Amino acid sequence: MAEAKRLLLQAKRELGPNPRELSTRVDATFRALRNLAIVEVLFATGIRVGELVSLELADFRSEERAFTINGKGSRQRIALLPDKVSYHTVNTYSMHRCNVFTDHEALFLNTFSGPLSAQGVGILVGRLARDAGISHRVKPHMLQHTVASLRLRTGADIRVVQEFLGHAAISTKQRYTHITKDDLALKWNQYHPNILHLGR
Repeated sequence: MAEAKRLLLQAKRELGPNPRELSTRVDATFRALRNLAIVEVLFATGIRVGELVSLELADFRSEERAFTINGKGSRQRIALLPDKVSYHTVNTYSMHRCNVFTDHEALFLNTFSGPLSAQGVGILVGRLARDAGISHRVKPHMLQHTVASLRLRTGADIRVVQEFLGHAAISTKQRYTHITKDDLALKWNQYHPNILHLGR
């Protein structure tokens, strides 16, 4: 959790408190807002990097504070933004993204206004981690593991976490169970780690 906080703080620091008005180009300010939105989405929703880079503009349902996720095996599910801060960041990015001139429908763009790749997300998360002073290598999927672990710690049933992350079998989540031992609760906790640990 501490490292997720540091990643978020680093991304916020790079954007700055009062970013200048964004243009219709993918410039440095736009990329800084994009990077913050990416970290927020990965930590808030726990979606896979492949799912993140597959998101299109129409997949963000602003009124519902949610994404439509097209997962493995053509399974579709909803990923919710649990707090006002993550929603505000993503919604702000989405509005500016709509003003960028490009032929692509991808929500997250690279420097050349094309779809951002999974490798690109890995590079930017790793760079943010280094700049945040995290000594070991950080990969995007570690944020998913953090979300799952904290959900279980706060009482979520493993089957709910499984559905939340889009996994087809409970056995694929076994790596998280050692963290909570025998303390898994029967009900999904109503609070996300953003609220419990970030005070949002």
